Amino acid sequence: MSAAAQNQTPPWPSLYDPLIEFYNLEHHAPVQPGAHYLTRAGDVFRFTLYWMLIFLSLFFLFTGGVACFNILYPARRDDNKNGISLTGSSTPQPAPESHTEIPLTPLTSARSPDLLLSEVPGPVDIDERRAPQPRKNVRRSRITYALFTLLAFLVTALTASFIWSAVVGYVLYAVFKAGHFNISTWLPPVWALIITSCVVLGAFPSVIDRI
Repeated sequence: MSAAAQNQTPPWPSLYDPLIEFYNLEHHAPVQPGAHYLTRAGDVFRFTLYWMLIFLSLFFLFTGGVACFNILYPARRDDNKNGISLTGSSTPQPAPESHTEIPLTPLTSARSPDLLLSEVPGPVDIDERRAPQPRKNVRRSRITYALFTLLAFLVTALTASFIWSAVVGYVLYAVFKAGHFNISTWLPPVWALIITSCVVLGAFPSVIDRI
């Protein structure tokens, strides 16, 4: 392969049969016929970025979709009925009965019965006082929140892909050029898959802690 052909940037993804890099290597040039190599640092970064966007976007799109589903369809809470309240140990216990207590105030000559009757508070509807106010546009608020959550996941995937591609791409280029090796077009997808696997494995401890 000529030097001009080696300096040409292959189109993405330019994947080939990787077995040609492992067999029949004796008395052959380091550049195998039919293979594709990257010779510029910008090309290594670009190829790595494309593969990182594919792998990381799939993972973040899946996790973002699960988060949006939980926001749109949250788990329903069963109301406590028949005076049963659940404690932290999930053991049903009867709720304490409420008794209406009437304070006994001795009637003395200093205070007239009419004055005492005027101080008795009127009946208060406890259910009406404690009734929660209905929320407005609950469905619309959930949809908006779910869309913002999905957008946050996608922006995170884009940012992480760019950062990891810059780090991995330029480090690969520096290491391989220092050793006078050729950078195969298979290296960007392999390293993108490795980084994505590390991100997925790093997410498991936080998920397990919440279970």
